[in-house]
Amino acid sequence: LCRVITPAKLTPYLRQCKVLDEQDEDEILNSLLLHTKANRTSRLLDILRTKEERGYVAFLESLEFYYPEMYKVV
Repeated sequence: LCRVITPAKLTPYLRQCKVLDEQDEDEILNSLLLHTKANRTSRLLDILRTKEERGYVAFLESLEFYYPEMYKVV
């Protein structure tokens, strides 16, 4: 997942669903500590894990919309 997903594609939808807030999105997309796309995706997944079922459902919906082939695998 970390090598395939681009967090910038998913974060607007996840914010719309109120799973991520502005601070979460800023950390994922702009943190100087996250040098690679894989690091950013990993951080996104870490944050989503703290959002319980609501985060999981919103993440699956975003995968279905932006990465339908990956959604089928997951």
